[in-house]
Amino acid sequence: MRAAPLLLALIASGCTPKSDTGSDTALCTWYEDADGDGWGSQATTTAAPCDAPPQGWVDTASDCDDGEATVHPGADEGCDGLDNDCDGFVDDDDPDLDPSDADAWYPDVDGDGFGDDEQAVLACSQPSGFIATGGDCDDGAERINPDAPELCNGSDDDCDGVVDEDSALDAATWQLDAAGDGYGDPEASVQACTQPDGATSDTSDCDDTRSDVHPGADELCDEVDNDCDGTVDEDDAIDAPTWYEDGDADGYGDSWASSRACSAPSGSVGDASDCDDTRDDVNPGASERCDGVDNDCDGSVDEDEAVDAPSWHPDDDGDGYGEPSVSRPACEAPSGWVTPEDATDCDDTDASVSPAASEVCDGVDNDCDGLIDDDDDSLDTSTASSWYADADADGYGDGSSVHALACTQPSGAVADAQDCDDTDATISPAASEVCDGVDNDCDGLIDDDDDSLDTTTGTSWYEDADGDGYGDVSSSAVRCDAPTGWVDVSLAADCDDSDGAIHPAASEVCDGVDNDCDGLIDD
Repeated sequence: MRAAPLLLALIASGCTPKSDTGSDTALCTWYEDADGDGWGSQATTTAAPCDAPPQGWVDTASDCDDGEATVHPGADEGCDGLDNDCDGFVDDDDPDLDPSDADAWYPDVDGDGFGDDEQAVLACSQPSGFIATGGDCDDGAERINPDAPELCNGSDDDCDGVVDEDSALDAATWQLDAAGDGYGDPEASVQACTQPDGATSDTSDCDDTRSDVHPGADELCDEVDNDCDGTVDEDDAIDAPTWYEDGDADGYGDSWASSRACSAPSGSVGDASDCDDTRDDVNPGASERCDGVDNDCDGSVDEDEAVDAPSWHPDDDGDGYGEPSVSRPACEAPSGWVTPEDATDCDDTDASVSPAASEVCDGVDNDCDGLIDDDDDSLDTSTASSWYADADADGYGDGSSVHALACTQPSGAVADAQDCDDTDATISPAASEVCDGVDNDCDGLIDDDDDSLDTTTGTSWYEDADGDGYGDVSSSAVRCDAPTGWVDVSLAADCDDSDGAIHPAASEVCDGVDNDCDGLIDD
């Protein structure tokens, strides 16, 4: 039972048991490896335990030369006259050939002396139809090989990996176009089969640093030969201005006589707006005048803005006088407008108000003299008030004569003419009556006892209603003179002014009455 596993293991290792004695030790055949290359010679064998090979012996017996360590079935074939890989052939070019020991050979189908690298083979001797020189990039075309000249034909003629390089024999000459305007610099060129970026076949650029300068450019007035024709700023430059003949030298030209040039010809200007090139005082810069001529060439004659046009003022109310604050110039008077001399109306909406009108007492400056209701010579006195002199300045005037007719009160005059003495300021209708023998309040009465009486100047009087010569002390009145039936204070002692029999001079009577007004009854 123990020998079976060991036998299977030896068989799996390639050893063949020499005999089976029934013991645990199995014997195998081993082959001498005299050259130590790992391969044994079938000619010399020995038996030894399968799990313990002798030193210098192997279980492989396919070495064809056990005296040469470089010769065995696992070796690469070399070009040395030996069958290195023991395949029965000497120096053959099979896959085992050592590339470092063999030569490369290249097929030369087109016979140009250069072989195809991609079809190269390794061999110890030259195969038929092969050569030792490779490098041919197209072995089907004899004209293509490393020694062939490069041409501009879309092929890599010299097999350098570059097609149509600049050094090709038939490469064209291109002019550099640094400005990128399509025109080349005649002094700067390159060789190339196809047009390089930044180059052109044209050789006519006169300034390759500017893209706006070339034979196809428009000539400009910029002191540059833009179109490379050898002339600078010629008259046909696209931006050449038009110049106009200025016959009267006023700075404005005649539109009918013109020419184009970059610079102004003598006697010409850039302005073509002169309407009369024979007069230097007639041009768009001249001032319009009231002279029947279109001085400023605007197509109108004697327009309102003429420098010598007089000013006119509107007379809206038709009174012959205009509004001074509104004016307009015009060579001829507009309808309904007046001269500055007549622009003195102070109210151009009212025909009754003007410097020619009469002043009226209505709160308006009718005659436009800057004064309202003034009493100058233009005053319509029928509308004025009468004013009287107030010599004593008491507010009341002397009615004996009119001092003035005026709309407003003159200094030293008043409208009230009731003063009865204009020399005395204490005498007027507003004064108090004084007991002095004068008509102080101008009511036509002297020392009268009306409401204006100054009682401090009068005397107190007492009514004697019963006519007994004695007055009632409770019924006093201040007057300049004694009223009829009144007595002065010395007689104001009647104790019953309704009974003439009762008074201080009466006799006391036994009748239950204080007859003598002594305050006692029946005394």
